[in-house]
Amino acid sequence: MTSKLPKSLCKLTVVAVDGKVIKHTMRPSSFKNKQAKCIKIAWRKALVAVNLSTGLVMEMASELDGEASETRLLAPLLQQLKDHCGEKLIVADRCYGFYKHIAMIKDDGCHFVLRVASITQFIQDPEKPARIGKDRYGRKLIEEHGWITSQKNTKLIAVRRLSIIRDKVQIQLLTDLTDSKRYPADDIAEIYRYRWDIERVYATITKVFQLRHLIGTSPEAGLIQASLCLILFNITEAIKWHISVGNGKKIDEVSGEMLWRDIRDEVMAATRLLRTRCADAASRDQTRSGDIRKTN
Repeated sequence: MTSKLPKSLCKLTVVAVDGKVIKHTMRPSSFKNKQAKCIKIAWRKALVAVNLSTGLVMEMASELDGEASETRLLAPLLQQLKDHCGEKLIVADRCYGFYKHIAMIKDDGCHFVLRVASITQFIQDPEKPARIGKDRYGRKLIEEHGWITSQKNTKLIAVRRLSIIRDKVQIQLLTDLTDSKRYPADDIAEIYRYRWDIERVYATITKVFQLRHLIGTSPEAGLIQASLCLILFNITEAIKWHISVGNGKKIDEVSGEMLWRDIRDEVMAATRLLRTRCADAASRDQTRSGDIRKTN
């Protein structure tokens, strides 16, 4: 189960990180105001890591406070990712493009491709002039080498800043992969575009696995249900891969929603069949025990 990642990054474990708020929780019935019962609130939040090479979920860190910032979960998530082998490349959006989060990722031994936060200070290297070119989609691409720092910390972190410009819209990325020959700027820009694959995971667990219909009312129950949905996603993706290989098709040509319906129907049929057999076996046991008692 591999996606078409840039060749220069295939030796790295590319990990997309993004937060997920588990919504659709009703207020407790203890509220006296009847209108307040209809207001939906967020009680829990998760930070999920997805392997962009395989498309599978790797780890999840959770927080019961749905209003808290997802960046609080970065440290425990990085700690969980240590159990996975390989040199990791963290890909995330601008809420992680601050100096403290970048330093945290570097201290954990991971590389990063992050969208720049507005207050992050970038110091350009005067000995390396900026390079102007185009990416594979024809967008203007500016490559700069330098360092980032913060007002509270004087330690410099060597980075490469990439500015992607199209229709007066500019997206700036930071990465510690400073070797331009080994890691072309176009590949770095492309891998950030792959970050949106994690939204496909969230859409699947919300709509296909019905995470939008919570079966529990406590924050812990919602997190357990989210974890089960992520496990079901991995299982379904593995089955999709086997089906696509066995039929000579691309994995995108296999519908995950239709596959999940088939799996669900087959599991329900097997459950009913086993339940019937167990009931028949239990009735036979009761009949035999009654006959033995009559004989005695």
